[in-house]
Amino acid sequence: MRYFVFVSIFIFALSACKTKHNLQTPLRLPSIIKVNSLEVANFAEKMLGLGSKADEIILFIFEDTGENQLLRWKSEILIFDNANTIYPIPFQTDVKQGDTFRFILIEVDTERTVEELLSIIQQCPYPCKEANIKKAIDEDDLLGLKELKIQPMERINVLEFWGVHLLDEYRYILKIE
Repeated sequence: MRYFVFVSIFIFALSACKTKHNLQTPLRLPSIIKVNSLEVANFAEKMLGLGSKADEIILFIFEDTGENQLLRWKSEILIFDNANTIYPIPFQTDVKQGDTFRFILIEVDTERTVEELLSIIQQCPYPCKEANIKKAIDEDDLLGLKELKIQPMERINVLEFWGVHLLDEYRYILKIE
């Protein structure tokens, strides 16, 4: 009898401690997006030792309206080097389900200004694709075009721009909440 009681208590205690392994973070629809910073994890110009040892970067943020892309924010030329590895990005906006944002990161290798590059991008046929931008900006380097569609999701943390261009490896991290 004692054995039966002991086994019953043991099984009851064991079943009470059981954890669920299939718990998922609930999806939620964000009401705002906030871009906090752009950080370099590996900048292109330091690899070969032939360049300026700095990357001159521009970030554009567009909203896709369904008919065209509307500029929502643009940076000045951000100079990334060993001393400057992170820049604040003061962009925040209300969003609703279905909104789409495009983040375009360009390394400037010419004497073009932010406004000149913006004008070139805005002349690309809608919807603006990576191949169109690469062709249009020519000697400047498109490091990436990332699209973020607002929908129920766990949480947006980062968008990463990474790759290799002319033997130079690069990686930039756009931190978002």
